[in-house]
Amino acid sequence: MKGLVFAMSAFAPLFGAAQAQSSVTVYGVVDALAYRKQLAGEAAMNRVDHAGMTTSWLGFKGREDLGDALAAIFDLTSYVNVDTGVASRNPATDTFWSRSALVGLDSRYGTLTFGRQTTLGFLNLIRYSAFYASSTFGPSLLHNYLPPAVGPMMTGSGSAGLGDSGWSNTAGYASPNLGGFTGSVLVSAGEGTPAGRRVGASLNYAMGQ
Repeated sequence: MKGLVFAMSAFAPLFGAAQAQSSVTVYGVVDALAYRKQLAGEAAMNRVDHAGMTTSWLGFKGREDLGDALAAIFDLTSYVNVDTGVASRNPATDTFWSRSALVGLDSRYGTLTFGRQTTLGFLNLIRYSAFYASSTFGPSLLHNYLPPAVGPMMTGSGSAGLGDSGWSNTAGYASPNLGGFTGSVLVSAGEGTPAGRRVGASLNYAMGQ
């Protein structure tokens, strides 16, 4: 929190003497399943596994009111394999805060964020998928985020970072809700990664319940 308070002190003089309010939330999802499997000609196997319906994760997000409907925000989130306790989806490729690690400003004009962020393509995919974020049961997720070597029809590429659900070194903007329409843009600098610079954009419409 010291880093956050120090960063906010640079903004405070710009917005008068309004009383600042801050909050930090611990949130996440835990997903695990136990099952018995037996293939033809093989012995039965009892197993505890993770990520049946979605990948488990634990996060910390905060908000600091700067006055005049402006707030500083942050979000740090790590994946968790419930069956082993490993803090990643894949220890060989994931960093600790691989789900999200961002700071930003939220205002009446929209939200500006910087850091590692979930891609807009992934968010739209799970938003309209009947299986949400399940890579076990959701065919749309499997076809987009498994490496081509596993399935020739699949478009992901974990080795190059193209098929991951998050991009590092990004700047993002999300608009406020305008009559049911919301728009977002995400730009990744690449910074020497095999995937290079990437740009994503989305436009969504939702009204009613």
